Amino acid sequence: MTDVYRNKLKTQIREAYGRETYTYTTHLKNMNILVERQKHFKTAQIILSALSSGGIFSTIFYNHLVDCKINPNAVRTKKISFL
Repeated sequence: MTDVYRNKLKTQIREAYGRETYTYTTHLKNMNILVERQKHFKTAQIILSALSSGGIFSTIFYNHLVDCKINPNAVRTKKISFL
């Protein structure tokens, strides 16, 4: 009777280990997918931030350069406001 009990216990332990290993593996794969997705989002955020700040700076400095070409005295009189 102890051999039957031991075999059942071994079977239960193997099944529990298999379920635990499967759960760990699926969570690990899901984590890898989410990490890759986060990398793509961060890259997109950096690109969009660079584009928007580049657009803002180019607008400010382009307007300043156009004013300087039209009116050479604008360099002395015009103040650049960032607000």
